[in-house]
Amino acid sequence: MEFTTASQRILKQQKTRFIGIVSGHLSKMSKKEAQCSKFKDFKNWIAQNVLSQYKMPQAQSNRLLNNIYGNYREADFSKVIDEIEKRDIVFDIFGDDLVQSLQFVESWLESQKMKTDAPVITATALYFQLSLMGARSTPRGFGSNDLVKVWKTQRGLKLKEIARSKAEAELHRLELEKRAAQEQHVENETLNPDSDIAAALAELDFSNEDWS
Repeated sequence: MEFTTASQRILKQQKTRFIGIVSGHLSKMSKKEAQCSKFKDFKNWIAQNVLSQYKMPQAQSNRLLNNIYGNYREADFSKVIDEIEKRDIVFDIFGDDLVQSLQFVESWLESQKMKTDAPVITATALYFQLSLMGARSTPRGFGSNDLVKVWKTQRGLKLKEIARSKAEAELHRLELEKRAAQEQHVENETLNPDSDIAAALAELDFSNEDWS
């Protein structure tokens, strides 16, 4: 938690700078991947030119990429995506989801028996963000849709649906209360049919001589 808090501070303080770096890497990685005939060469380039800018130690860079891609011959990020979706969270270190995103990174690093100090957590979070924003391989080649935006859109729609359901439930509750009140009124009228006549008679003044 201590290192996660430190990473949170780093990413908040340098948010604008990191957004620019990550955006630049999106286009650079697409071009470089097309130039590399072997995925091993591409991974080496990522370690030296991408993770190094995130201040990831060289030894940890190689280990990180091996843990992400395993024996894949392409930048298949699906294993990490699956883990994020299992948590049912939106991963976005540049938005309101920073804390839960860093907590996920720390947990993932621990599961991979990697260091969880602030530099490693920060660099890993940035690389995860980069990959989710599109820097990953698909059956059609390198480069994919921005999953961060997709997840945030899906969450927005889900929240709207929840709000709509709550509003409909509240309207239904009010309608039931209104109907119950009306039924109670009818029942009271049925049980006391002379109540209005009795009330009217009670208001008459029989002491007046005209009644005699």
